Amino acid sequence: MSQGECPLRTGKAGIDCFLQSANIVTIGAQPAEKKSHPMNWSTADFAFAAALIGTLVLGIWLAIRLNRHPLYRAAFLLTLAGSLLLIWINGAIGVIGSAGNPANLLFGIVLLIGLVGMVASRFRAGGMSATLLIMAVIQTGIGTTAIALNLGDGGALWPWDTFAATAVFTTIWLAASLGFRMSR
Repeated sequence: MSQGECPLRTGKAGIDCFLQSANIVTIGAQPAEKKSHPMNWSTADFAFAAALIGTLVLGIWLAIRLNRHPLYRAAFLLTLAGSLLLIWINGAIGVIGSAGNPANLLFGIVLLIGLVGMVASRFRAGGMSATLLIMAVIQTGIGTTAIALNLGDGGALWPWDTFAATAVFTTIWLAASLGFRMSR
């Protein structure tokens, strides 16, 4: 399969095709970044971005293969997008204070609970719905605790940035939970 030819496929050929696309996107961005220098990304940053894009592509493939119900697929993709966005924001600027604030590592608990819950439920809609509901509660708890304990003090928009991020991600988890529940 040559570059530029990537028909929709399933199985290993489809995964290879999507991963090749993710690789092209990140490699193509490198020369533009080096010329303009607004981001100051290292090779590791580009590798991390490629891994996130590859995970997104693999998740899309998985969503298509797991269930035919459109609400299930939408909820799965919303969960995946929310998870990758949480990782990206935490790594780039941080949700609690700055990116270097160790309190941001607490959001890994939300993602770990999501991963364990989804695998434990064998990706069934009912289990996925319950898992995302738990994720929403934990997300809210972490954000509320961070604000109450002033863990992000020193951030440019503290505490409004943490409040807004908590509201957005909690809404994402609740919407995905409802989507899985309605797809049963």
